[in-house]
Amino acid sequence: MFAQVAGMGAAREVPEWVTVLKHFGNLKCASFLFVSWFMGFGIGLIFTFLFWHLQDYGGSPTLFGVASVINHISEIFAYFFSFRLITQIGHVKVLCLGLVGNVLRFLYISWLKNPWWVLPFEFMQGITHAAVWAACCSYLAHNTPHHLRGSAQGVLQGIHHGLGRGCGALIGGVFVYYFGTASTFRGYGFCCLLVLAAFIFINFYRKETGFVSELPPTEDPRQVAEETSHLAPHGVPSNPIPRALSSTRLHEMGGGGTASTADGYGATYSTSGGGNLDVPGGLFLSSITDFSQNLMQACQNYGYVTTSSSCSCHN
Repeated sequence: MFAQVAGMGAAREVPEWVTVLKHFGNLKCASFLFVSWFMGFGIGLIFTFLFWHLQDYGGSPTLFGVASVINHISEIFAYFFSFRLITQIGHVKVLCLGLVGNVLRFLYISWLKNPWWVLPFEFMQGITHAAVWAACCSYLAHNTPHHLRGSAQGVLQGIHHGLGRGCGALIGGVFVYYFGTASTFRGYGFCCLLVLAAFIFINFYRKETGFVSELPPTEDPRQVAEETSHLAPHGVPSNPIPRALSSTRLHEMGGGGTASTADGYGATYSTSGGGNLDVPGGLFLSSITDFSQNLMQACQNYGYVTTSSSCSCHN
């Protein structure tokens, strides 16, 4: 009987990441996840072997530092404008743009001879990394139920930054060992071209009308998901972080003002009953009170006389 109950409990407990993957079981969503992994593969490849490739052509540490600065600057600007880009052209086209950027960037790097000429194409990092990441996060949030969006973000992190970058470094290292960095970069650039063609065919081809230029909002909503906490860049916590309210806002929420708290700034979070934004007199003070009561009870049990601030021996 106990074994049967345990088996039934195990059957009901399905990991959330499995549920997330089930929501992406159709071909279009699965192709989106594959492209996110493939783009992560390119990031792992370029981050691991680009400077090695440039060093073979006489690149200096100064060049590597300048290239890194350009990379980060381009990513910062891309994160600022990625939401506008998604709104104008949609999530799918942003990934297509990222694949086009990878084709140009990797083929260009594989054929250059002067290492300093790599700098102009380092600005592509903003499109191939930051804009693609923002589009993946938003698309995943749109196609995942609200209660699974936190787990979906973790799945995407694992596919793009974990499995993708890891495969780019490990599998890319095998190809670099046997074929060299130039041939490896060139091969990945051509693979991006093939993946781009397949991705366009899956998303823009219709049996009735052939290829279409625009996708309906039901397939690709041209808006960024409202839960911006699920669009956090790599390295930023994806879970909501409590925000401190101003004294004026706290006064209004306490009934001293006329503003309504039903749909205001702090409506998402509870400010009473031990919530994340608990103020003095709430969770913190209640914890201190409980601790004091337990301490007084312990003193009484062991024969001590309790005072308001300390415990003294009865004898």
